[in-house]
Amino acid sequence: MGELACCVFCERPFVQRTGPGRRRLYCGTRCRRKAQQRRDRLAAALREAALPPPAVAGERLHQRVAELVDGAEQGLPLDRLLALVGRLDGAAEGFVGTVLHQRSASGENWDALAAPAGLSGAAALRRWSRPRVGLLLAHDEGLSGERVPLLRAGTSRAEGPDTSPPTAALERALRALATTAEPTLADAVLRESAAMQGAPSWAAVSAWVSLLGGRPQDVRLLWEEAVQAAPYPWGPVAAAAGRLAAALRGLRLAAGRPSLAVLESRTGLAAETVQAVLDGVHVPDWPGVAALATALGAAPLRLRPAWDTVRMSFSAAPDHFPAGGISLGDPAPAGRAARQ
Repeated sequence: MGELACCVFCERPFVQRTGPGRRRLYCGTRCRRKAQQRRDRLAAALREAALPPPAVAGERLHQRVAELVDGAEQGLPLDRLLALVGRLDGAAEGFVGTVLHQRSASGENWDALAAPAGLSGAAALRRWSRPRVGLLLAHDEGLSGERVPLLRAGTSRAEGPDTSPPTAALERALRALATTAEPTLADAVLRESAAMQGAPSWAAVSAWVSLLGGRPQDVRLLWEEAVQAAPYPWGPVAAAAGRLAAALRGLRLAAGRPSLAVLESRTGLAAETVQAVLDGVHVPDWPGVAALATALGAAPLRLRPAWDTVRMSFSAAPDHFPAGGISLGDPAPAGRAARQ
């Protein structure tokens, strides 16, 4: 016997054995091997990748400080606080690295840059090498498995006139998925979700959505709002755009799956453009995202953090995000939103 868990690679549910020993992160050897291959590819790419400017790394550092302060105010246990301190240390090291590399690119000597730290230039280059700094900054984008969001008591990213409980949108999305699932299975999932006290865990929600034939990432925003989780930090633009698209698909589920024609009439955006946004291959400017949110019956500011991460990923300067949005190319077949 065991409890239901969610694979941090494929997001499919599996039975987690209880008892002594380390908890499994993956559903099987195949996913564990693929996750390692993904980490290896990312590490190789980071050796050649350009580092973000210090302003962007500073945003990450600021977020880590806020998480630690919030955790202390919430009375988190010591092991959680120490874990947050570790993340803060990594963000600080990454921030220092971006500053040093920026100043080195401006012509400053590494020996002079390293002197305040009591290090030689060669030692500083080893400590803040480009690959290591890149890995530190990419830590929250999958290098160490599924991120565990910090619960923020008393705050919410959803703003606007909606006064329904935080879990209401998530419940509506589950009911929408249940309408196309096998009736017996759908009833069992809905009964289990209704019987759960408080906000469900991400592992539980992911398992329910998978059983109902949906994609867990599509309801990630709805779950984060239900548990009042911290937003995702800055990361690769494609990943940030995918999260925004998934959030919109989740809001569409919660709105009862309005058709593309209905969304076109409500937003003024062409049906093809709406489909591209839902597929994650086009990211509109903020007015376009706000129009879609309104058409889906959601307060636009619920999507502002997700859109801001795309903007920050695309450029550190807000005015560099082009009017009309950006296009990212054709998605993989498995990543396309259902045409309706």
